[in-house]
Amino acid sequence: MNRGTAFASILVLSAATACRNVPDAEQIAVVDSLITSMEAANLTLNELDLDRYYKATMILEHDSSRFLQRFDDTLDRSSAMTLAGHYKQLQQAEHMALDHQQVHATTAEATRRLKNLRNDLLASAFDVEDAANAITLERNNAEQLSEMVQQVITNYRTTQNVLANQAVVDSLLSGHGDKLLQP
Repeated sequence: MNRGTAFASILVLSAATACRNVPDAEQIAVVDSLITSMEAANLTLNELDLDRYYKATMILEHDSSRFLQRFDDTLDRSSAMTLAGHYKQLQQAEHMALDHQQVHATTAEATRRLKNLRNDLLASAFDVEDAANAITLERNNAEQLSEMVQQVITNYRTTQNVLANQAVVDSLLSGHGDKLLQP
């Protein structure tokens, strides 16, 4: 290899390296913020005990016939509303558990994608427009996931309330604590 070829090769490599995009600090900050948000969502979902949903499902399986029997009785409005609301919530518990698991898996996947996006931005793997589009897409996904996490939290609280009121419902199912109306 002669000197001219070696010099030309060095110039080409230098020019290629100099043309790389410099990572945009603002874009990196946005992605870091999204990563933090998704990691916080994952931590929150980890703290919510899935066993509560399964306890509610087991109560429904155990007491379903008792509910149906009581629904055939004439009940005062308050007792009927309490039993019907409780029964409906117990019926939804298994679906809530599945939603919880799905949202948790989705937030974990979003976190992985965001970390990969951050690495790609640092490596200048995108041009400016593609990077902005990818960040916008991930920001929109994160907003949707945050709403889904909030719904999971609401479902969890509902299930907690259902389990906390189980003693009252047991009393109503046994025929105590309600006022049977005379036909």
